[in-house]
Amino acid sequence: MLLEIPIRGLLILGFLLAGLMPVMVGALVSFKVGRGELKKEAFRKLEAVRAIKRDQIEKFFRERLADVRTLAADPSLQRAFSELRAAAAGNGPGRRTLRGRDGGRFEAPASYLAVHDRHIGFLAGFIREQGYYDLLLLDEDGMACFSVEKEDDFGARHGDEASALGDAWRAVRTTGAPTLTDMKLYAPSKGVPAQFAAAPVTGPDGARGVLVLQVSIDSIDGVMGRRDGMGETEESYLVGQDLRLRSDSVLDPVGHGVVSSFRGTPEHNGVTTSAVRAALIGETGTAKMEGYRGRPVLSAFAPVTVGGTRWAVVVEIEESEIDRRIDRALSGSFMLILVISAAAVLLLALLVSALIARHLKTLSLHFEDLTEDVLAGRMTTGGDPDGVGPDFRGLVTRTNDLISAFVSRLDGLPVPVLMMDTRRRLCFVNTAAAELCGLAREALIGRPCCESFRCADCGDDRGCPATRAMDGDRMLQGETSLKTAHGEIPISYSSSPVRHPDGRLLGAWQVFQDLSETRRMAVENRRLEDQLFRSQRLEALGTMASGIAHDFNNILSTMLVYVELAGLDLPSGSASRKNLAQINLAIERAAEIVRQMLVFSRQMDGRHISFDAAAVVRDTLGLFSASLPGNLSVHLEAGEGAFPLEGDPTHLGQVVMNLCTNARDAMQPAGGVIRVGLSIVDAGLEPAQAELPVGLVRRRYVRLCVTDAGCGMDANTREHLFEPFFTTKPPGQGTGLGLSVVHGIVTTWGGALTVRSAPGDGTTIEIFLPQEGAAPVSAA
Repeated sequence: MLLEIPIRGLLILGFLLAGLMPVMVGALVSFKVGRGELKKEAFRKLEAVRAIKRDQIEKFFRERLADVRTLAADPSLQRAFSELRAAAAGNGPGRRTLRGRDGGRFEAPASYLAVHDRHIGFLAGFIREQGYYDLLLLDEDGMACFSVEKEDDFGARHGDEASALGDAWRAVRTTGAPTLTDMKLYAPSKGVPAQFAAAPVTGPDGARGVLVLQVSIDSIDGVMGRRDGMGETEESYLVGQDLRLRSDSVLDPVGHGVVSSFRGTPEHNGVTTSAVRAALIGETGTAKMEGYRGRPVLSAFAPVTVGGTRWAVVVEIEESEIDRRIDRALSGSFMLILVISAAAVLLLALLVSALIARHLKTLSLHFEDLTEDVLAGRMTTGGDPDGVGPDFRGLVTRTNDLISAFVSRLDGLPVPVLMMDTRRRLCFVNTAAAELCGLAREALIGRPCCESFRCADCGDDRGCPATRAMDGDRMLQGETSLKTAHGEIPISYSSSPVRHPDGRLLGAWQVFQDLSETRRMAVENRRLEDQLFRSQRLEALGTMASGIAHDFNNILSTMLVYVELAGLDLPSGSASRKNLAQINLAIERAAEIVRQMLVFSRQMDGRHISFDAAAVVRDTLGLFSASLPGNLSVHLEAGEGAFPLEGDPTHLGQVVMNLCTNARDAMQPAGGVIRVGLSIVDAGLEPAQAELPVGLVRRRYVRLCVTDAGCGMDANTREHLFEPFFTTKPPGQGTGLGLSVVHGIVTTWGGALTVRSAPGDGTTIEIFLPQEGAAPVSAA
């Protein structure tokens, strides 16, 4: 009966009866007693941090004064001052020979450079070691005769300036004692605030000046920004009499930093809280108020004396963080309540835990069995929902559905997938793998893998990819061939070992992929690349032939003119007229070659009309047949209907005549039949589109096919077939322009050619010409 009660109901009932009321009472008592005391403790901690920060910052500035006093008394510094002052003697308002360029770069006379280089290492090393921003030496007139950083203040006079550097010089000159200035915006240091520690210095030659150390803002932040033991929103900062920050805020360094507070306004970028104002008039205390970020804070404040001025040191933390700390601290009060409640809860907890353990143990056993079966490849497994408590029946059912969905997806994969055990017996085979063997999946389960899936690597057990993957405990990938019910096919495989969570080896997964289509596509891609390369080479030859033909045509025109002029100068019966006639004939033959070259380069003239290709082909073949010897004939195969084309009919006739002439020469002396075919190809509808030459779009074409049974051509001849002046005929029997002219005409018409030939098997040349009025078909 108790097994039928949902575990959620048991837990709710037990904890409501035994634990809810004591916990509520304890929470109210703990919060009331503890909140006030913890808030006081937070104020005491803030006061302790305030005292530490105040001591640290006062010590920091005492050390700065000690540094400047000690360095001013150093003989090396005094000697450097005298020498640098003397070297800079020529620098003045009317003639400024010293000029800083930032970053240690500057302009100075050679005499100054020699002195400068002797002392720069010592002085620059001091500020780097002590953490100062810059070190300057000012003479008795306030002129900066030396600077480590070489900013714009180097070489300038500062005695009358209202800057912090001018204040430092005047204070030392007036009191004769070390001094520390307040912060001011300082233009030479890129317009950021600057603060200086200064002391008088006297050189060996009696010259008097001022040593100035520029205090780094980062070093002040190093003191105030240390947050050891502080909370997330707890911070300490310094504020001057002008309500501008003297150290960066940790929580808002951009809007409330030293630079932003001096460049902005105290109201927006400084701190104007009541705590700051109280500290600046000498008060020390704590308060709860609104902080500079507009949030309630707990604040501890006190005054701190810096040089001759008073700053405020403030330590704050957001009240919300203190509240969170109190909430966390008060959770300890629950311990007492838990002890009081433990006795009442104990008996009920024992009963509830026993029932929960029984449910969980049953569920655990179910899932252990399921995990073992799935990992071992036994995908027909499933849990029993009736064997567990009612709360877990839905979980077992959903797990069974998940296993079924996983098996369904594996079975639906288009690639063969199988799993075998450590003895290489099949545990799982998907449909794609079963189809390779020509057997049902159920018949394959339990059989040795090598009996049904035998690859080239399966000479023995050690050669099997799955065995090697299990032995090496790693995934293996590679390519081999596989014997299937449909023959041997090339495949790529991936084999991965399968291990139980406890480390036991259970078997291996193996995935195949048929590479037949991939390799066929690779061969086809290479063929298309070769065809494209030949087309590009012919285009380049056409460009070259065009230029040669134009130049040669100009030469022939000149020769023809001079032949005519020479004929006018000869008597009508002169024998030289016959010689001139032979020259004129030779010029005409050369001009014909030039015209054929222009046709190849696609720069021929001609008419542009619509005509029936079948009529032109028949007329051309009629003329061609009259010149054939008795052992040769021409047979035309053309379908019914018209074959409309648009262009110059004489060009089509020239194409047919040149192709048939080549076929005639290839079939001599054996003779035979030259077959000429004419048909329509609709590349937008027919699957034969894949057989079209490269570059043709999907539309209707007129296909002209000329086939001979001649000697055929090897690969090298086919490679150069359409190049001008290329011929395999003996000298004097051909110009090598016939097929190049055919290529030029077909390309100009927007068509393409294909050639099929092999030595001893004859030749077939197919020409595809776009049909008149047939618009290209978009590839949807």
